Amino acid sequence: MRRAAKASSVTDLSAISKYLATYPGGRYATEIEQMRDDRVFEIAKASVLRRKNVTGLTGYLGNRKNVRHRDEALKLCAQTYEEALQ
Repeated sequence: MRRAAKASSVTDLSAISKYLATYPGGRYATEIEQMRDDRVFEIAKASVLRRKNVTGLTGYLGNRKNVRHRDEALKLCAQTYEEALQ
């Protein structure tokens, strides 16, 4: 399952979710959680860059498990709001 999670597309969270549901405290759970965090952020970031929509970023920030890209997410939100006000 770990191999499937690593091989899956960066926009696909299903293999990661399946691994974490099956092995929540497993040997590779920390690695897979970090992978999930990275992918959720990349999906949210792509939405901002394509559509200037911060919904994904606010969702990322609203989940306390997401910590790896918190500073960048906050900067992107602020930047997007600033651009919208100009």
